[in-house]
Amino acid sequence: MGSTLVRILDILSRVDVAELTERFVELYQAVVDTLSPMDQETAKEALAAKRLDNDEAHARLQALLAEAASR
Repeated sequence: MGSTLVRILDILSRVDVAELTERFVELYQAVVDTLSPMDQETAKEALAAKRLDNDEAHARLQALLAEAASR
């Protein structure tokens, strides 16, 4: 498990999350503009749900990292 965590942290250290997020939002906006109003609402709801999932996953990851650092 330790080597897996090290590999994941190494990958994350090389990713510019802010830039990746910005590019995703640009792509999302380009696509959502082509959808019907009903489909736009569905896409917005799906994005909101995914953001919540990501926030919860981030909190879990931070807790695991803090636990690992305290060992």
